[in-house]
Amino acid sequence: MRFLVIMFLILIGGCSTPVHEYEDGYYWWTERKWESIPQKDWVYHVISNPKDECAKHVGTLVDACAVILVENEKSKCHIFISPSISARLKAHEEKHCNGFAHW
Repeated sequence: MRFLVIMFLILIGGCSTPVHEYEDGYYWWTERKWESIPQKDWVYHVISNPKDECAKHVGTLVDACAVILVENEKSKCHIFISPSISARLKAHEEKHCNGFAHW
């Protein structure tokens, strides 16, 4: 019985490191999923309806999106947003440029 208790504690201890954080309705991975793009290589596209542009790149109709594209062997993060975007949603897309993903 003592062996089972020790094994249970070892298993729980191994799972105690969080792999995600809940923020603004999303579970974000705590580790970067790709290399962070330097802020100087972020390109903002402020357009009236980013849903159509985002659908071309991510396949769904969303209010804003960040897309990493390679141009001349250099990665750039393109952020498609509307002029009326909230600061929270803009920060959300910028977090993708910093290498973080959510589900």
